[in-house]
Amino acid sequence: MKTDKQNLMIQQLDKRFAHIQSVSNSLVVPPNGWINALRKTLNISLKQLGKKLNVSSQNINQFEQREKDGSISLQKLKDVAEALDMNFVYAFIPKDGSLVKLIEKHAYKLAEEI
Repeated sequence: MKTDKQNLMIQQLDKRFAHIQSVSNSLVVPPNGWINALRKTLNISLKQLGKKLNVSSQNINQFEQREKDGSISLQKLKDVAEALDMNFVYAFIPKDGSLVKLIEKHAYKLAEEI
């Protein structure tokens, strides 16, 4: 049984999800990753971005490759965003858009198993 506090937390998170749901549905990560796409769009060289982060251009190239293959750390993404004067956004969003629906789905699954 959920407490009032849990219900409030669920409602608050669902409101947050609602704000970003429409964006997440249309969000497509560029083929070579965000770092590469932004760097090229802003006409910043590997060396220039490396200088902002106090790393070599080879490191920036590695960041781009690690982002592309999914092995970059969240901290590195935050660091790059900061160097580009941007905010880094990170979220988990229920596939059906609501924690309430997700909890109900899990409850039904559990009930079936019982």
